[in-house]
Amino acid sequence: MTFTRDEGLYYRCIEALQGEEVDAVLVTIPSHFDTKDELTSFLIKAKEDTNIPIIVAWLCADEVEAQRRYLWKKGIPTFIDPQQAAFCLKYLVWYGQWLKNHASM
Repeated sequence: MTFTRDEGLYYRCIEALQGEEVDAVLVTIPSHFDTKDELTSFLIKAKEDTNIPIIVAWLCADEVEAQRRYLWKKGIPTFIDPQQAAFCLKYLVWYGQWLKNHASM
């Protein structure tokens, strides 16, 4: 997902993925987002309601530091760079596969 001024759309899109074979959602948010707190609330609600892992790349570290920290506390990893977020996803998928392969041992 990427930027839209309708912060509720983030929630609706994540909700629409429920029931699909989705391992995680990476949300990229640019620096000029005006309604930071509202978006933070929608992302937390989406995580709680859908149980789909969400990772956020919020591209303006200084402007949204409080929101980024709050998302982390609520279990949503938040990065300042989409590449860092994708790197994290890569290793989460690898670890999930490793756990699956070693569960019967």
